[in-house]
Amino acid sequence: MIKILLFLGIFLFGDQILSQPSGILKNAHCEEITGPDGKIYSTFGEGPCPYGSKKTYGQKIYCPPGNVHRSYECASRKLDQINNTFDGLREGVLAIGEALGNKIAREHNERMAKHNEMVVKDSYKFIENEDKYTNFILNEPEGQDIYIQKVGIPLISKKGGYYSDCVVPHFDYEKSFMGMWTYYILKDQPICKLKKYSKYINEKIYYPAYWNGISKPSNPNPPASSGYKVSERKEKYTICQYSLGMSGLCARKKSSEDLSHKIGFVTDNDLPYAHIVYLGKFGDIFKFNLISNNEESEFYLANSGKVIDFKGAKLEIISLNENFAEYRIINYFN
Repeated sequence: MIKILLFLGIFLFGDQILSQPSGILKNAHCEEITGPDGKIYSTFGEGPCPYGSKKTYGQKIYCPPGNVHRSYECASRKLDQINNTFDGLREGVLAIGEALGNKIAREHNERMAKHNEMVVKDSYKFIENEDKYTNFILNEPEGQDIYIQKVGIPLISKKGGYYSDCVVPHFDYEKSFMGMWTYYILKDQPICKLKKYSKYINEKIYYPAYWNGISKPSNPNPPASSGYKVSERKEKYTICQYSLGMSGLCARKKSSEDLSHKIGFVTDNDLPYAHIVYLGKFGDIFKFNLISNNEESEFYLANSGKVIDFKGAKLEIISLNENFAEYRIINYFN
């Protein structure tokens, strides 16, 4: 369609057609070329071939540089070059988009593997600012003589990580985007600042330890774990998904009752860690998981009254049933 319009423009506004004797029009064989000066020359001299002559098509035509070409052939050729350029750019943009998507997915996966747990406790409120974002090793739980823990929760843990500023939303939020993604905020799940970005004091970006973006089946992409930007205005809070320096999909006009500012502990699985986890009763035996940075194994007991020893940690198992373990901590992990 564009080529037809160009042709009509050339036809209507180009050089006027010269009248020639009918004998010349019937028998002349004419060729055209556009010269370096941009003018059209034919077999008969300056100007295009006379209308009705036997013009040869497909000859090589010199097309001068620039964006203005009076001949249809040069204008058409230039248009093809432009289209080819845009095709290349479009393919390049698609490739860049795919590479960027893969890069983002990889970063999210690595962050989730590194920081898979964020915990807030009232006892953490006494942590001083200078102690935040500094590596610590925590041994938990502590403070009691005898503990009771349910299946699937570590009986004893050594965690590497750091204390951080966190926000705890006290509401659930869900919003779809272009019918392809659904984004979430999960109630009572902490979102925390990360050590990597803590130097940006004024940047109020918090990250979850869960996937907060899920694609539809028609848009088969891996889940996302974007950050959140938390802002306050006139005693109302707004929490927005934050990615690539942009905010969107916001939960707005939240009160202080909807959101708590806390100090939390963010795990860093690049630091040493270890856990003993009770998995429950299987037939006549009781099963445990022993986990550390470079080791994972299973441990079995036929009855209570035994001691589990792993990486320096010692637990005396007092009683067991299908759902709970009662135990005493003798030693913590080395």
